[in-house]
Amino acid sequence: MLGGLLLGLIEAIGSGYIGTLTGGLLGSHYTDIFAFIVLIIVLTLRPSGLLGERVADRA
Repeated sequence: MLGGLLLGLIEAIGSGYIGTLTGGLLGSHYTDIFAFIVLIIVLTLRPSGLLGERVADRA
């Protein structure tokens, strides 16, 4: 639930700044790009989730 809220906030904030960040190259209809980039980064860095528990490897 935290991930969905965070992703929604990033997408909403990113839609306002995408034109200025890209120098007018991309319009506000490219807001899904922010969502996918954040999703890929989070899954790469934290594959167990934002609040996921680490599982100890037992021999």
